[in-house]
Amino acid sequence: MEYKKVDQNINNIVNEQVRKLESIFPSVVKDGEVDFDALKEELGQFQKVENEKYEITWAGKKNAKN
Repeated sequence: MEYKKVDQNINNIVNEQVRKLESIFPSVVKDGEVDFDALKEELGQFQKVENEKYEITWAGKKNAKN
């Protein structure tokens, strides 16, 4: 006897809430996940920047220095 698999996302409340949040603040949902730092900025809570610096990085940079 074969059993049909039940879709895991039938009543996924989290996905519904993320979609609602995305409709209000589209910039805070990235790849289906909430970026809480971006959400805080959207709500007016900014982090204080103290020691800001410019940096260039790339894959293999650490190995290139050796």
